[in-house]
Amino acid sequence: MSKSPSSSDTTQPAVARLKLDTLLGMARQRSREGRAALFETVRDLLFDMGEALSDRERALMGDILRRLVADVDAAVRKDLAHRLAQDPRAPRDLVVAVANDEIDVAYPILVASAVLADSALIEIVRQRTQAHQLAIAGRRAISEDVSQALINTGDEDVVVALLNNAGAQISAATLEYLVDQSRQVDRFQEPLVRRHDLPRDLTRNMYLWVSAALRHHLSSVHRVDGEVIDETVAKGAKDQFGKRHDDLTIAERIVRDLRASRALNESVLLQFLKKGEVPLFEAGLACLLDLRPILVRRILFEPGPEALAIACKAAGFQEVTFKTIVRLARTATLRPGEDIEEAVRAAQAIFRQIKPSYATTVARRWRQDPQYQYALNKLESAT
Repeated sequence: MSKSPSSSDTTQPAVARLKLDTLLGMARQRSREGRAALFETVRDLLFDMGEALSDRERALMGDILRRLVADVDAAVRKDLAHRLAQDPRAPRDLVVAVANDEIDVAYPILVASAVLADSALIEIVRQRTQAHQLAIAGRRAISEDVSQALINTGDEDVVVALLNNAGAQISAATLEYLVDQSRQVDRFQEPLVRRHDLPRDLTRNMYLWVSAALRHHLSSVHRVDGEVIDETVAKGAKDQFGKRHDDLTIAERIVRDLRASRALNESVLLQFLKKGEVPLFEAGLACLLDLRPILVRRILFEPGPEALAIACKAAGFQEVTFKTIVRLARTATLRPGEDIEEAVRAAQAIFRQIKPSYATTVARRWRQDPQYQYALNKLESAT
């Protein structure tokens, strides 16, 4: 009497009792339908048997599926991709093959698979679409080499996605390059400023061209103090005008004498600026507004025109005077390729919209609190 099969024998899939070499031979059959059916059978076997498979069996099944994957529908490939993405022991060659599929299929693997090596990721970045690059930029952890490959694409969307990823490692040299690029690419500024690995010296550089809100983040998170900001702004002014800013005491004495003789006015201040006598202009405007000269210096070289427009409006300057001041001052902070006349027109539009009463209120706030950033925050919240 023959022995009846055990329950474990009867429940085991019939294909599991076939030799994998035989399955590999079946994978070479020409029938598309037969290959698709075999694909689903081997796929289920790979995931159902789990830890019971040896490394050789797992690799061979991966090879079979890699050969067959082009013969199955996208929905089947998507299902495979989701399963592979969560399996740390998934066959590497199969994972790489699916990762190079169309993005709807490849996405879960590109974002989550721990099996993809840096070399494979870099190759995908170089060879596949922007959508593939964006998916990789969203991985939980990204090495410096993969980050560099993503940045080398030159695609702004990809770079922004990478910068927004706190798990992306980016070398100091690359961050320096991106900070420099942020002078021209506004979209890089906010994600750069919000990175905790941004070197301190680069945070100081960015003060000259980021917005007031981002400057507040730099000062609060990266703890760049007012003295450092002053040094940065002063350096920018000196590079542009070739004048020293350590002679403000002398300048203050001069403008106080002018004010005492009722000779301090917008025409005189404008002549100071035209002649490159920046300390005299700063001290003069500060005297008219009862502000610290160092605060006026920051206002003068602030990349945005809002603060300067408010100061000039509070001082009672005419629009034509403000226009000339903007043209002279903005040259120091103009970005490469930026149209100075367009910047002047934009500043004029802001100047026209500001009511004298509002400008006076903001100037009063500047007097009450010497912290420039605080004043700018007040300015932004009021607009």
